[in-house]
Amino acid sequence: EEQLRELALTQDSPELKQVAEAAAGAGVCVGVPYAERDGEALFNSMAVFDATGELVCNYRKVNLWGDWEQGLFQRGAPG
Repeated sequence: EEQLRELALTQDSPELKQVAEAAAGAGVCVGVPYAERDGEALFNSMAVFDATGELVCNYRKVNLWGDWEQGLFQRGAPG
């Protein structure tokens, strides 16, 4: 859990900005799963960038499966 917390990204992280730039440069949509850190909470998330590099969706997984996932991540909001 400690290593995951250290490696988790925020929505405005440099790594996700690089993905956005790559999507825009190639003119393609990109979806990237990642461990998201929001304050002290961790989410199992998926960032979706459009062909201009704009973040169009950041989905936080709602249905967490098994003890491992439920023990590490917060449940995203439905909807």
